[in-house]
Amino acid sequence: ITVSRHLEMTLTATVDDPREGGARPPMTPASLAALRSMKELEPSLAEKWANGWDEQNGSVTADENGDVVALDLGGRRLRKLNGSNFEALDKLSTLNLGGTDLPMECIKSIISSIPGLEKLYLGGNGIGTAARVADLAEAAAGRPGPDGCAALAEEISRRENIRFLHLEGNEIGDDGAAALGLILSSPTCSIKELYLGGNHINAAGAINLAGAVGANQSLEKLYLEGNGIGPEGADAFSVQLTTLHSKGEAVILTKLYVDNNNIGKNSMKRLARALNSETVVEEMVA
Repeated sequence: ITVSRHLEMTLTATVDDPREGGARPPMTPASLAALRSMKELEPSLAEKWANGWDEQNGSVTADENGDVVALDLGGRRLRKLNGSNFEALDKLSTLNLGGTDLPMECIKSIISSIPGLEKLYLGGNGIGTAARVADLAEAAAGRPGPDGCAALAEEISRRENIRFLHLEGNEIGDDGAAALGLILSSPTCSIKELYLGGNHINAAGAINLAGAVGANQSLEKLYLEGNGIGPEGADAFSVQLTTLHSKGEAVILTKLYVDNNNIGKNSMKRLARALNSETVVEEMVA
């Protein structure tokens, strides 16, 4: 599993349960019950939390009221967690399931149970295809349907909460990029940062994403490092950005990370010219 440098959790205020050996104010009974249900279900979490929710593992963050607001379960093999384990965590806004190999049905169930989710980390989970990306969309919408990504866009629009989506190292390819492009194209999409590094995205996928940038009103940062978009993919972004400028329309995108994509010098220069003064192509390597 490749873990991106961008898949770093910002969990800084771990709250312990005094009844389990900690020293901080207690979490709510509902939060404790949810965590205990996870611990009982997953051997890897039983090991991780063997001595309670201690500061050293840094995986549980609660607010001043004792409600869990962030949960870092990344890097542990998980097989059975599902939505029922998360239903009581009604204040949860950040969830890391990166590198857990959690079955897709479980991921779907979890997403559908957390209405206030803002930051979702799913890097290194082998999502793999557009169909599996669509599965996530169906889960977020809380219903099945043939157009899963459109359903996810609709749900994000209704909730207006998912801002940060990490899908690094999932081999989603061009089909997956196209599926995500549908989500981004919704005029009410709320995603501000999308992380797609190391996903075998080539020119076709980049063309779909570039088209989505033209319609999107929220995406500020797009991470495409370590793919293979090449000159054609880079030129698609150049054309889209140039078109927006020529129409006098605002360019929401402020950071575009495209290093290690075999872009070439000429396309790199065209893309740099197409970006406005407030937009940056980060660490671009030909």
